[in-house]
Amino acid sequence: MNRIFTLAVASAVCGAAVLGVAGFTAAPAVAQNNSTTAAPKPNFAQGILFPHWMLDAALANTVDQEGFVDYVPLKTDKNLNMYMEAIATADLKKFPVLQLPPKEDDPKKKMREDRSAELVFWINAYNAHILKAIADAYPINSPDDIKDFDTAKTRVVGGEQYSFREMRKKIASFDPRALFALTNGTKGGPRLAPKAYRFADLNDTLEIAAKNFVNDPSNVSLLRIQNEVTINSYFTEFNETFAPRTDSKRLEGVRFLLGSYTDQRGQRSYFITSKNDYQIKLKNTDRSLNYRSKTSPGTSISG
Repeated sequence: MNRIFTLAVASAVCGAAVLGVAGFTAAPAVAQNNSTTAAPKPNFAQGILFPHWMLDAALANTVDQEGFVDYVPLKTDKNLNMYMEAIATADLKKFPVLQLPPKEDDPKKKMREDRSAELVFWINAYNAHILKAIADAYPINSPDDIKDFDTAKTRVVGGEQYSFREMRKKIASFDPRALFALTNGTKGGPRLAPKAYRFADLNDTLEIAAKNFVNDPSNVSLLRIQNEVTINSYFTEFNETFAPRTDSKRLEGVRFLLGSYTDQRGQRSYFITSKNDYQIKLKNTDRSLNYRSKTSPGTSISG
């Protein structure tokens, strides 16, 4: 999913001075040659300037490089609280939609839309809501301890209420790879990045997120002799997104992911060769909380 940055968009982004978020004010007037120039009016590109630095600040001392989280300080973290308010009052119309040229194999030569700036917002909003929900409920041993955690429509984004399930569906409609960027608060799910996602390098970071999950030996284990692959059952959440309208029993979406993102050339060849009709076995996902403390990283509370 390559993006084309037009000179006009780049200029608008660099020159933007007003956030397209309710609750945030315009930049002050700029003095030039003893005269005052009014701050520019909000424009279409300014949604890129959403204050993701607030989430960066919240993650800085609470999330380690392995994706484990110290939820205790997040209970009262001012930056996280401010970010949640910004998410709740965001004006989604401020995010730009870039026009991409048609795909080479498209006979209709239809222009495509790139909504990456809004996708970045949704990824970060989802992860922030996960952190906030777990921090508010902590101490717990698993997100499963929170009643209706995945289905309760209590997550406010842009003035609307969503459940985590609804948010994932929306995010996947932008780019299925984004599912690998979403934490679920467990040790068995995708790792939480220690920084907020950004518009400029989104394509690369989503590729890395997908590869990291697929190439984690705790998630995928290949036994050639038995013609068998054992996978983290969390993969089944991706299956329909990556292979809709196919036989769900064969997990075609999972097979696509293994063939597309496995790093080892030999294994990739194995996964994409049709004669290797390997069997897929599921192992239970570790649903324990991805908790760490500053004194004991990567450990969870006892039951």
